[in-house]
Amino acid sequence: MGVSAVSLNPSTVTGGSSSAGTVTLNMAAPSGGVGVFLSSSSTVATVPASVVVPAGQTSAGFTATTSAVSATNAVTITAQSNGSASAVLTVNPASSCTPTTCAAQGKNCGSISNGCGGTLSCGSCTAPQTCGGGGVANVCGGGTASTSQLTVTATGRSGERVTSSPAGLSVNVGTTGSASFTTGTAVTLTVSNDRDAIWSGACSSGGNKMKSCTLTLNASASVTANVQ
Repeated sequence: MGVSAVSLNPSTVTGGSSSAGTVTLNMAAPSGGVGVFLSSSSTVATVPASVVVPAGQTSAGFTATTSAVSATNAVTITAQSNGSASAVLTVNPASSCTPTTCAAQGKNCGSISNGCGGTLSCGSCTAPQTCGGGGVANVCGGGTASTSQLTVTATGRSGERVTSSPAGLSVNVGTTGSASFTTGTAVTLTVSNDRDAIWSGACSSGGNKMKSCTLTLNASASVTANVQ
């Protein structure tokens, strides 16, 4: 006569909760019952040192009590009496993993772990910067921004001038001026004293009078403003 099986219900629990265990013999216990020794492979789950199967019975119950954990643990519960049997109790953390974000990690390019077994895509960099180019992994950096030159010729009403936003150009009527801007910058040209101008060149008003003209400077360009 001896132990034939051990079962746990449930076999998976959250740390801090318990599971009902059952020890089963291969035949009914004789007069006086049968003592069965219990053990656990980890302090994460504790069981009584022993349990008695009453006379005439084939099984007895016990309680496996668990403690809180930060990661999943597989604990083996063993019963011994003229043989042995085991069962595994899986103990999970009380709360699920909360994934991180690219912003929380200060990353803006490439891929990083989300901290829970998954992957985050943090985007890509705008040339000339590259991912990690500044010496910090998954952060855009390095490279030098390219520039393009904008040349403006102001004609027409004397005493007026053409200025740019962002600042850089201030061209009096009757003159030509140039300035460099970061390539890709949207530059707005405006005439002083709220005057109109007929714009031509890279920024054209199509022969119409307009107080300002905006162009995206993707390469060096020239504009003529005929101030009215």
